[in-house]
Amino acid sequence: MASEENFDLTDAGSRLYMVPMKAANVVNFELNNDWLYWSEYNTDDNTVNLNGMKITNKKNNEVTNIASAINFFKFSGDGKKLLIKDKNNIVVLSADGTKPDVKKNGVDLTKWAFTIDPVEDWKQMFKDAWRMERDYFYDKNMHGVDWQGVYDQYSPLVDRVTDRYELDDLSPLARPDLKIQEGDIITAANGVSTNGLADINELLVNKADVQVRLKLKNAKGVTYDEVVKPFNAGAFSSLRYREWEYTCRLEVDNSSENKIGYLHLKAMGGEDYDEFVKNFYPNIGKEGLIIDVRHNQGGNIDSWLLEKLMRKAWFYWAPRVGKSTPNMQYAFTGHIVVLMDEHTASDGEAFSEGFRRLGLGKLIGLRTWGGEIWLSSGNRLVDNGIATAAETGVYSPDGEWLIEGWGVEPDMKVDNMPYESFKGKDAQLDAAVKYLIKLNKEQPVILPPIPKYPIKAFDYKDK
Repeated sequence: MASEENFDLTDAGSRLYMVPMKAANVVNFELNNDWLYWSEYNTDDNTVNLNGMKITNKKNNEVTNIASAINFFKFSGDGKKLLIKDKNNIVVLSADGTKPDVKKNGVDLTKWAFTIDPVEDWKQMFKDAWRMERDYFYDKNMHGVDWQGVYDQYSPLVDRVTDRYELDDLSPLARPDLKIQEGDIITAANGVSTNGLADINELLVNKADVQVRLKLKNAKGVTYDEVVKPFNAGAFSSLRYREWEYTCRLEVDNSSENKIGYLHLKAMGGEDYDEFVKNFYPNIGKEGLIIDVRHNQGGNIDSWLLEKLMRKAWFYWAPRVGKSTPNMQYAFTGHIVVLMDEHTASDGEAFSEGFRRLGLGKLIGLRTWGGEIWLSSGNRLVDNGIATAAETGVYSPDGEWLIEGWGVEPDMKVDNMPYESFKGKDAQLDAAVKYLIKLNKEQPVILPPIPKYPIKAFDYKDK
């Protein structure tokens, strides 16, 4: 058992010594018995340098630059070793002022492998997430919920979790340079027969972006080989999404004779700025616009989007040749609706609620997910996942808590029934198109005609 040490803090200030270093943007300190280490942020090139100084009373004690452009550094538990990570390498060396040498001190991670027990990991992550909610939730009272009781109720279910790390790998067999046709049978992958397998994916584990030789048999019974590179479930999901978005856009174009525009936002993050710009501005000048936030995963750009939609035409530019154009520039002068559903989440809900409260148009679809207490996303689990804790609630100017626990109600409730969706029907999209066509007939969007030009001529003789 370690012995206890008592420190007398009386007049502690008089016993402190100033470290002989220049003022700098110091990120953190670490020290052992002999050396003090710290990292400095360099604003000139946005890099972090690691510096050190030997702990001594000598007057000529100077700062030593240990390493440049690092990501982070850390002492070992006993303070004798130092780990430094930069963009490309990890080195471990003695914490005695020695400078790193990748060839001598580098850590080779290429052959590292770990055996883990996913179930035990999931148990730890469940408990960690439960603790984070307890410690970070914006209402310390947990809305009156027995939080320990929640843990006791749900923790036994963790033993039944089976799919956190199970990823499906698919083959991209529809590439135009391949002769594979729908209906052809895959008989082997990399020489291993598919006979008796429950799923071809059993032969494609860890084969994403790796060449795989397939043996196939076509409808005529002829066998042939093709080399493909399987891609992972994430890439496959992106392809399916793009196909769905494109199909919706074509349906709106055809149903409205190209008078109504369509754009879908799958989230409210940095990449979605670009998606909005690419799909919003080409629709300027149309009679109507459908903004689809179904399955929107949230983010934080609702204010930026609403700002663009709030632009109004308050005068028009009348050129000598061509059509008049509105000012504010790129103001959408047609009618707009928003499509939403039960999978519209977080900032997608904030956008929908703001769209209606600001009088921009109607909401069509189903009541949204119901999660609007904001969070910082700083609570990391052991596998680098996030256990989000609801930290900042939102309320209206009238003192009403908004969205959380209930969602945003549509102005027009339309559901996509499962069997009709299976057949490729989209009742919500159809309802939005029909509503805008009807609204455009009742309240047509008309470009104000150019007024009669003024006559400013006068007879000089009269002057």
